[in-house]
Amino acid sequence: MALWLVSCGGDVASGETDGSGGGGGGGAATKGGGGQPAAGGVAGNAAGNEGGGGAASTGGSAGDPLPSGKPIFVAVGYGGHRTRSLDGKHWQDHVIDDPNGGDDKTLLRGVSFADGVFVAVGERVLTSTDGAQWKKAAYTPASFLNQACALNGLWVAAGGNGLRVRSSDKAVTWEVSVSYMDGHFRGLACGKGRFVAVGQRNSTGMMSFSTDGMQWSEPSLGGAKLGRVAFGNGVFVAVGDAGRVATSSDGQAWSNSTLGTANRDMIMFSNGLFVTTEDGGFQTSPDGKTWTRVKSTGSFTAFAGAPGVWVGVLYPGKMHHGADLAKLTLGESTAPDFIQIAVGFLP
Repeated sequence: MALWLVSCGGDVASGETDGSGGGGGGGAATKGGGGQPAAGGVAGNAAGNEGGGGAASTGGSAGDPLPSGKPIFVAVGYGGHRTRSLDGKHWQDHVIDDPNGGDDKTLLRGVSFADGVFVAVGERVLTSTDGAQWKKAAYTPASFLNQACALNGLWVAAGGNGLRVRSSDKAVTWEVSVSYMDGHFRGLACGKGRFVAVGQRNSTGMMSFSTDGMQWSEPSLGGAKLGRVAFGNGVFVAVGDAGRVATSSDGQAWSNSTLGTANRDMIMFSNGLFVTTEDGGFQTSPDGKTWTRVKSTGSFTAFAGAPGVWVGVLYPGKMHHGADLAKLTLGESTAPDFIQIAVGFLP
């Protein structure tokens, strides 16, 4: 089953300013779920550390046609917290590895769905076929992984210190394609037969692409550092610092624009729209170039969408839901906070 959409959520700070340090989560987070999201949609950052860069979207969105089956939401975040919802309103099957977890080895930085499997990543890889029961992959990343996505039966994940890995057996076993490089990849998306990773080297934006998850283009550098990236409607859209928005039809040649001046580290594609958060609401776009402001409840740290329902999280772990982005309603609250939400479709 192909990936249709993934949520976005802000990547936490890595505690490094240049990507040259060792692996691991790095900088300490405020225990119990990271700092309040800053204005402009920088959300879920561990301590606002400049080195963290924000990553978030959706990474992982392949923008495929709507799969059949029943949608299920899965949220992951601090302390290894993971939970699922069958309707976007009621959340169940909570698993918390450390209720006081911060930017550490328990943190799950991203979650995606494809081929009937949810894959959550951080300093470990977890898989689940239903969002309730989870298995830990035998592979232990040399650095943190921020995002995974799948295309043509291949799972690929990217993260800190340039780490990129690939799996051909639904995320059970992994092989390393690039083990170390100066810089961090914060977001990953797949579409048009390509995996596209974005991030930062020092304070400069960085992009790279691959057709097989093993051989990658030499990273292109320039502009403000980038957070997450999403794919939909035939285009890749990445967001970053100082309101940077980058669009590409192939993950190789990019056009840049700005959307405000605040840092952005969350973007997703769902229900035919790219969606990025900002203080007091969202911006939506069909193509990453023309944007429409949507006022909403607050500054969401993670969100996702499925036909007829949107789901968002306000710090700390306040789950919202609704059919209209402008009218999301508070449902259940649970901590530690969440970094990202994915939507899967099960039989």
